[in-house]
Amino acid sequence: MIRETYKGRQLKAVKGKSYGKSRITVNGTECGEWFGTQADVIEWAKRTIDDVDSRPFEGRWNECWYEPGTYELNEIGHVTAPGGTCSCDLCKTEPWNSCQNITAGGVCVCDYCMKPYRAEKGTEVEAEVEAVEKEAEPAIAWTDKTNRFGRPYADANRWEVGANGTTYLVERSMSAYHIWHDGEWLGMHANKAEVEAAITALAPTKEAVEEVAETEEASNADVIKAFEVKAEEIAKANGWTIARAETVMLRYLRDTSPAEAATIAEALLQRTRQAA
Repeated sequence: MIRETYKGRQLKAVKGKSYGKSRITVNGTECGEWFGTQADVIEWAKRTIDDVDSRPFEGRWNECWYEPGTYELNEIGHVTAPGGTCSCDLCKTEPWNSCQNITAGGVCVCDYCMKPYRAEKGTEVEAEVEAVEKEAEPAIAWTDKTNRFGRPYADANRWEVGANGTTYLVERSMSAYHIWHDGEWLGMHANKAEVEAAITALAPTKEAVEEVAETEEASNADVIKAFEVKAEEIAKANGWTIARAETVMLRYLRDTSPAEAATIAEALLQRTRQAA
């Protein structure tokens, strides 16, 4: 076995399973068996590393051939320079590499560049919605209404369940819980937790509904405002009109975040109607 470090890469060569072959490992990744001695495959690995270092990041080589800490991986696992792009033909035409077509003055709307913005906004919105949903959960009270005539120690099998002034009838039949309201069957569930979840969904408070709507409206307003600011930056950097910058960004968002794109498209439509 031969171990070497070459230009920051850890190389290891061992005897192969087949006659006359040796196995080579680069930075912990198996690179197969090759004809030749262990010294031969080590030299082959060094020549390959020299070739890798002489080329741009082009998506041709596996990440193991690069010195650790000197590269990043893009959306499909191609190696790129930190903060850079892959120059292979596939990546040149894909949205994740759109910096090459849209970037000017350091402004871009590709997934790589917008990832911090999208992650921050997504976290804020999720936290707000989660807090509202928690407050919106109605208080649920179970009242045993089991008919125990002639069987005083029978297990409970019927309840009145109250939630925000609404009373539901819950009956257990075999291993399932059935929910009724005003003579209408509302569904069957496996356990009490599922029953409470169903009732929570059926009986949200009026205040909670209004609060969720306000939160969603505020969140949408923040997203739209950030979109307009970004569009203005891109328009200035590229010498575009605001309309063109918004069109480019909206086209990108339709591919990557349809829900956000729909929200922004509706806001832009409302803005156009108001202007008219």
